[in-house]
Amino acid sequence: MRNLKKTKEPAVGAKFPTWRRFSRWHYLPCLLALAFGVFVSALLFRVLQEQDEQSTFLRPVLGITLSLVATAVLIGYLINSSRRTEKVEQLVDQRTADLTEANRLLLHEVEERQRAEGALERVRAQLELRVIERTRELTAVNDAFRLRDRAIAAAINPVVITDVNQPDHPIIYCNPAFEGMTGYTVAEVLGKNCRFLQLDRGHQVEENRGALEVLRGAIRCGEGCQVVLRNFKRDGTPFWNELTISPVRDPIGRVTHFLGFQADITRRKEAEEALVKARQELEERVAERTVDLSRANESLKLAEAKYRGIFENAVEGIYQSRPDGTYVSVNPALARMYGYTSPQDLMEKVKDIGKQIYLDSKFRDDFARLMEENHEVYGLEYQVRRRDGSTMWICEHARAVMDGKGSILFYEGIIQDISKRKHAESEKNRLEEQLRQSQKMQAIGTLAGGIAHDFNNILGAIIGFSELTLDELPLDSKPRRNLEQVHKAGMRAKDLVQQILSFSRQNKAERAAIKVGPIVKEVMKLVRASLPSTIEMKVAIGTEQDSCVADAVQVHQVLMNLCTNAGHAMREKGGRLEVRLEAATAGAPRVPSGLKAGPYLRLSVSDTGHGMESTVQERIFEPFFTTKPIGEGTGLGLSVVHGIIKSHGGEITVSSAVHQGTTFEVFLPQSEMRADDSKPETGPARGASERILLVDDEEALTFMMQQILEKLGYQVTAFTNSRQALEAFKADPKAFDLVITDQTMPRMTGAELMAEVHSLRPELPVIVCTGYDRNSMNSAGGLFILKPVDVRVLAEMIRKALTDKAKLAPQALAIEQTAIASVQ
Repeated sequence: MRNLKKTKEPAVGAKFPTWRRFSRWHYLPCLLALAFGVFVSALLFRVLQEQDEQSTFLRPVLGITLSLVATAVLIGYLINSSRRTEKVEQLVDQRTADLTEANRLLLHEVEERQRAEGALERVRAQLELRVIERTRELTAVNDAFRLRDRAIAAAINPVVITDVNQPDHPIIYCNPAFEGMTGYTVAEVLGKNCRFLQLDRGHQVEENRGALEVLRGAIRCGEGCQVVLRNFKRDGTPFWNELTISPVRDPIGRVTHFLGFQADITRRKEAEEALVKARQELEERVAERTVDLSRANESLKLAEAKYRGIFENAVEGIYQSRPDGTYVSVNPALARMYGYTSPQDLMEKVKDIGKQIYLDSKFRDDFARLMEENHEVYGLEYQVRRRDGSTMWICEHARAVMDGKGSILFYEGIIQDISKRKHAESEKNRLEEQLRQSQKMQAIGTLAGGIAHDFNNILGAIIGFSELTLDELPLDSKPRRNLEQVHKAGMRAKDLVQQILSFSRQNKAERAAIKVGPIVKEVMKLVRASLPSTIEMKVAIGTEQDSCVADAVQVHQVLMNLCTNAGHAMREKGGRLEVRLEAATAGAPRVPSGLKAGPYLRLSVSDTGHGMESTVQERIFEPFFTTKPIGEGTGLGLSVVHGIIKSHGGEITVSSAVHQGTTFEVFLPQSEMRADDSKPETGPARGASERILLVDDEEALTFMMQQILEKLGYQVTAFTNSRQALEAFKADPKAFDLVITDQTMPRMTGAELMAEVHSLRPELPVIVCTGYDRNSMNSAGGLFILKPVDVRVLAEMIRKALTDKAKLAPQALAIEQTAIASVQ
């Protein structure tokens, strides 16, 4: 619009002259009107002349008059129209002038707006530049703050920030190092005052009183300070804390926060206290000595003799040595401690302390560095070498004696023999490791025992059907011999399950007073047949009092495992296997310290095989650990032995060296009870057509048990569903004389089935078969037998239950179960 061409317009309110406004276009209508009037007049004149020729005068007059009237009317109309046109033109002129002025003002306003927009663009560009610069500044500041936060969070020493603008100055920040030092989490610390760390059972400790006053004064003044406080960790453990606070101010200089740096100086504090105590003791001794010297100034020789007496008669070793590694003086106690005949002998023979005394010569350099830095050491423990080559542990307190220029003249110190204490600590660590090993064995044993139940079901079917089929086959038939091998393998698997149960201590062995000597001889006969002739065997029974309360089968198993392992160690090169049985007493040499007081039997098995390294000895009792090749060992033998011995209240130890053989020593509590070796052999008791309800969810076991019971002379009704069996029993409770049920079944366990049966017939005997958990049946009110079922024991239990059912209530049956049921 800036390029619009301006045109010259008439001024507002200007008027044209009348003669100009009344132009030629206005005269033309007037002439036409006048002509029209003349025409009309002539026409009227002609009409009147034709009508009345006598009115000659009136007719012209009338025509002229009419023409004039018409002309006047027309002229009046035209004049009136001219006036209206003049008003319209005036309005148009006025509107044109207004629009022209408005257009001029609009052009001016557009120009002003364009200038304002240009200025606004320039201001916007400047503002964007300032925003970019300010953004860069804020980004740099933000990065700096983040770097500070990361640095504080990564600091080794604890850092806390408190807010002084809030009541009680709460903690608003602490870094992870604070949590590690005190044990408090960030959530527990935020919002609390730092005073909570100084509370011991809710009370302030007296040691912090002075430091807290200094701290409060610094906070009131808005100044920094450093104090040492006795704080307490989350678990109540006290520790010394060195606290350094610094004020944080706002832009106008007001203190808004305090930044606290903390350090755990407990060890330094204890060392300082001990050093102060030692220095005080030394100063007291020096003061006493000074008093003695001042009092005995004239008797210098007597004072020197007294000092020499203290020096030479001290129980602890005292020395003075040069930084080059030679002694200046030593007392007799130190010479005896290091194995030398006299102090003079020690000083003459030892020319380099670092190489001749220190077990690690580099430690002498560390000692010299500590002396150079701290001028003293306190409670420094290390090993030294005695004259005969043996080692010992010592604890040393020493200081550096300086000259006037600050150079070290010599070291002097006190040495204590702490070998006994170190040995006690080592023994403690060994016992703790032994305890951890025992706990690990218990945990793994509980897990291992869980496989027994399912495996016993499988073995029960194998052994049971083997026995049933063997009875049907001729003695000299080949199928019978093959089946006997299957039965033998099943019995070996049964023994393996018993080993697992022994290891996990889930089974309760039959323990009685037995004589160990005959078992040793029996085992050696069996072992002799399996070992090569290159291995020499020796048995030594060194005591007649060889009775102990134990399970004979398990003792047999322990000895067989140990002898088999010994034979395996000597099978390549041969050697000697020696088994000894002798008496021992708790507390005597070679007897483990963890045994209870009393007499024991020591059963040792020694071989001259390849031996074991120390790393192997630490793991030999772990389950599934074996050094034998794949396929030759299960890794359960020694772990089972360990579990058996522990369950009998005994202990087993091992000593071995590579290429020097191995010795296992088993300690069993000795018993004064006399062993009864007589065990009458009886065949399976037969029935008299009694009716038995048999329930087992394993179809194969149910079929096998039904055949065995029917073969023994019983009438058997078998079910593989416990609920169906219960419905059959409820239909006719008097139809059965005995119930035999499995314990672990779906929908209803054996114990639940027994409870339902006893609710209808309390006197009816119930036998529960279980493959694992025998303790759960103790309060159930019935008999139980372990899987895989032994036919002889089952027959005996059935006859006993049927014979006594009239006089035994379920509670009495529960009391009798331990004496009746046993499966090994």
